[in-house]
Amino acid sequence: MPALAMVILVIGVAAALILDRLWLDAARVELTTAAEAAALAAAGRLADDDRLRTNADTTAIIEAARFTAVAIAADNRVAGSEVHLDSSPDGDIRFGVVTDDPTTGEPVFLETDHHPSSVIVRAQAIRRRGNGVALFFRHLTGVETGNVASIAEASINNHVIGFHAILGANVPAMPLGILESDTTGSRNDTWDWQIVQQHGQDLYGYDETTHSVTQSPDGIREMVLTSTSSSSQGNPTQEAASQVTSPNFQIIDAGNGLIEKQCRRQILEGWDEEDLTTFGGEFILTGTPVSIEGTDKLLSGLNDDFVKMIGHKRICVLYQDPGQSNGSGIKRLLATQFVAGRILAIEGTGTETTQIVFQPTVMATRTAIIDQSQSDELANPYVYNLQLTH
Repeated sequence: MPALAMVILVIGVAAALILDRLWLDAARVELTTAAEAAALAAAGRLADDDRLRTNADTTAIIEAARFTAVAIAADNRVAGSEVHLDSSPDGDIRFGVVTDDPTTGEPVFLETDHHPSSVIVRAQAIRRRGNGVALFFRHLTGVETGNVASIAEASINNHVIGFHAILGANVPAMPLGILESDTTGSRNDTWDWQIVQQHGQDLYGYDETTHSVTQSPDGIREMVLTSTSSSSQGNPTQEAASQVTSPNFQIIDAGNGLIEKQCRRQILEGWDEEDLTTFGGEFILTGTPVSIEGTDKLLSGLNDDFVKMIGHKRICVLYQDPGQSNGSGIKRLLATQFVAGRILAIEGTGTETTQIVFQPTVMATRTAIIDQSQSDELANPYVYNLQLTH
């Protein structure tokens, strides 16, 4: 009987240890999920609109990203408890860049506060912090809690050449084409003139905290997209369009067949995997313009959908207009570049002329396709790829 009791005790302790180990393994999986979610959220926050401002405050961007990581981690649970990150500068959230080691060629993380593009999150549930994972058989084993830890790294990269839908996630884009430039030099309502050369006005802003449009400058110039010709003066949004001879934006065929119902869906939901089959599954722009169709005939019917998108970041396409038309209101355009922006205001809804105040923005998406061999000079200043890198 004593021997049998000893065997039962040994088997019981072994079973307890196995069950506690399985419990800790499950907790580690949960902690890894929390760390990855926090790292992705923080890295995505680094793709901040401040990157478009000349007086960008990198410190503010980092602090906002750190706060985002803490908040996202707290939304997760490990063994039923919240995940807490140390938000101090020397704590669990570190910012830097990933570069290749000159000796081994292996990617290494270099911590820096100067334009960071990567975030490392170290999530810990350990006894020393008082948040260790409670064990089932602590009275039997004499160990109250177990230690689990996980590290995740996420990065943004703006060597973007195109987009594809992944894992059921749509590309956050609208079928909106914006006139890039005018080869004749007679138009001042182009992206190049208004945004790149900074001749556009700065009348609006967007509050990331309240998620609302403000009627005050925010340091990022806007562009006015106008659906018909206009020679009016006086109205701030009309001034930039005073020399417009034709619309400076089009609805493009991004797999929607220029069918109004499909265009409305894409405005609200983005480009899905089926849409992109038109481009072989990936919409790529690598320096050589891609011929696409566009029309301005649908603009008035899509006003209500554009209104619903006010404030939302979306990817759009810049185009050149070679002046080719098939006579039915459909033009042959040349897609040249991807940009990102948000609609801040719409005027003229329900009338013949629609004016959309469009502001460039910076956004990160996991649907972006990157080409690391692309030079930094060709990197996209508006769109970043977001991914786990460790």
